[in-house]
Amino acid sequence: MLVSGCSTVARPKEDAGFHVRHMPPGDRDVFEALLSSGGVELGDPFCQGAGRGTDDTTVGAYLSGFLVEMNQANGGNHLVIEHLSDSNEAWTVRAMLRHKEGEDVWSWGVEFAIRKQDGSVDPRSFRCIGAG
Repeated sequence: MLVSGCSTVARPKEDAGFHVRHMPPGDRDVFEALLSSGGVELGDPFCQGAGRGTDDTTVGAYLSGFLVEMNQANGGNHLVIEHLSDSNEAWTVRAMLRHKEGEDVWSWGVEFAIRKQDGSVDPRSFRCIGAG
């Protein structure tokens, strides 16, 4: 069972995917879902070749390439989590890694859905987004 305020959400036993702890999900839930989805294969066509390496085919590989680029002592680096939409079936969320060091400015991340029925992350919903 997932408990959030006065509501509980039953988790299907056959679903081994990640489930958020709070509904609607807060920023910490979104980031935890993102970290727990590192092995999810990226099916979005925009994700092909969008990472720091040509072989970035999972959420974890894609984001880790950008995270190591943020390891600059004088860079303006931060994480931005946004709650984009609230449909009948799911919440759509975005997690962006942003970097600014002089003229080197970029922002890359993912959008994905968290199902309202059980708080599970939809692994097919991951989209790569960004620029820079």
